[in-house]
Amino acid sequence: LIEDQDNDALVHETLANTVALTNNYVATTHGKTSMFASAFVGLLDTKTGALDYVNAGHEEAYILGAAGVRLALPPTGPVLGIFAGANHTIATANIEHGETILLYTDGVPEATSRSGEQFSEQRVRSLLESWQGSADELLEMIVSSICEFTTGAGQHDDITMLASRRESV
Repeated sequence: LIEDQDNDALVHETLANTVALTNNYVATTHGKTSMFASAFVGLLDTKTGALDYVNAGHEEAYILGAAGVRLALPPTGPVLGIFAGANHTIATANIEHGETILLYTDGVPEATSRSGEQFSEQRVRSLLESWQGSADELLEMIVSSICEFTTGAGQHDDITMLASRRESV
């Protein structure tokens, strides 16, 4: 989080360096083991709601407003660690008062039922289109839906989520 950030160049430089150093470290130190990681790295100006971010091969993040998904934040570059020197574009979005940002790992849409069917990105989007409430309620709703869908099936991947709501001042 950055407060009173007037220097876009500094924000972009910080993001670019953070992502590039992490990517190059993983690629050069662990490249032979085929290690890689998706990541969503962002700097949020808490006063204006401006979010500068890099989505390195991660699931789309969503900004949710009163009518559901207002904006999807798709990948802006490849996962970290595949190629040293990979380029990652820095994108910008804005989180308005009363909006929520949601991020989650691929374990959410890939949660699998006993019959082998995946929860799917389509089911996630469907839940988001009808949602209105707090960030906590959003996470609880998604977890509840996944648990109901996967009843009796083993969990094959992590299910990690983060939701944060920008409150009116």
